[in-house]
Amino acid sequence: MVDMSLESAIRSVSMNETENQLARLSALGDAVRMRRVQRGMATREEFAEQVSLGYRVLTDLENGARRLGPKSYGEIEEALAWPPGRGETNLAGGPATTTDL
Repeated sequence: MVDMSLESAIRSVSMNETENQLARLSALGDAVRMRRVQRGMATREEFAEQVSLGYRVLTDLENGARRLGPKSYGEIEEALAWPPGRGETNLAGGPATTTDL
């Protein structure tokens, strides 16, 4: 039988990890949106023309509601003139900056 306090602690850690992941997705989305505007793409439609992703995917990304794969992050990084790996770095807890390194 599992100790209820141990089970509660495990559940709490899991919730904190999920909250951290959601916070990082949200921070990345904010950084993408700000950088997109800095680069002169006022709308997501303009951004979608630069990458092979649809408007809905970009909306979800900017709203912190979707995680993408490495290929998609690569296209976004290129369109935003970010160094390769910036998206994954942000999601891993690195700085979610809007500028180039």
